[in-house]
Amino acid sequence: MKVAMLPRSPWWRENPYLDLLETGLKQLSVVTADDPNDGLSWRWLLQQRSVVDVLHLQWVQYHYNRDTAPRSVWALSLFTAKLILARLLGYRLVWTLHNLQPHEHRHPQVDRAAWRILALLVHRVIVHCEETGRQLSLRFGRRQGVYVLPHPNYAGVYPPPPSQEDARRQLGFNQKHLIFLCFGIVRPYKGFQEAIAAFKEVTDADARLVIAGRPINEAIAQEIKALAQDDRRIVTVLHSIPNNDLPTFFSAADVVVLPFRTITTSGSAILAMSLARPVIAPALGCLPELITEESGVLYDPDDPESLAQAMRHCRRLDLKTMGCAAYERVAPFTPAEVAAQHLKVYQVKSS
Repeated sequence: MKVAMLPRSPWWRENPYLDLLETGLKQLSVVTADDPNDGLSWRWLLQQRSVVDVLHLQWVQYHYNRDTAPRSVWALSLFTAKLILARLLGYRLVWTLHNLQPHEHRHPQVDRAAWRILALLVHRVIVHCEETGRQLSLRFGRRQGVYVLPHPNYAGVYPPPPSQEDARRQLGFNQKHLIFLCFGIVRPYKGFQEAIAAFKEVTDADARLVIAGRPINEAIAQEIKALAQDDRRIVTVLHSIPNNDLPTFFSAADVVVLPFRTITTSGSAILAMSLARPVIAPALGCLPELITEESGVLYDPDDPESLAQAMRHCRRLDLKTMGCAAYERVAPFTPAEVAAQHLKVYQVKSS
């Protein structure tokens, strides 16, 4: 079997998800194909039909999301036509619905139309939790051919972490500190601003909040700096963190805070749990099905005080034991196991 996994551009592959999935598939003798234009060109669709069996669409907004709504509508029309051609040519179309809407929701009506078109045209939809499947049915009318498969863990993807003592020494912390970590690309939907506001309600002098990652633009970088500047306990590292340094930040932390404003699937939660760190996160999307009482703390996103209460509660928790439970929770989701489940979906005959 030969599968074309899209997108393939380097920007989208900063997340190891696709590489992990492809590596697992290759171990099962599944060949992955490349579209050199990374855009489902007409010529590529026609030329590859005798070779490629499955078109697996991941994040689809790059096919149509443009700077203006009219241009986005036009791009979506072309994308739809290519999907129809792919069906007529006999490709099996599989779509992994990572999010119920793009994180940067510039043209909401176009995005909703795109999701409805995908829900109608693809043969199979993969979701990462039961709740996403329910929302797919409610919002976009897709009920058949939906498969719940886990997100692969990130165990072993990054270099071995240093000890917590060494990690804290490298970052300028000591063992008495209670360290909360917000990690990743700083984007509006991640709600790092809410984490700063909640942390300021934590009166523990030995608590620290570390915000580490590359801001998506200068405006949000300045916003984070301004919010953090009046509390010396808040440390901002606002630049891209090399993969070799990533384990140091997680090893130094006691708990990872994911204060999402909106979320469906969270690779950030999977990463934290793969590195044996408990998670504080809102009860949104897939998170209630992933995070147990033993492996993290879920808070009410509609209660303005809930995040601060969860952070204060951490002093009374056995965070090391919770970190071990977090790792055990995601340990079964190996890339090999997840790839085997994907292969079964690929092999289902198209209807």
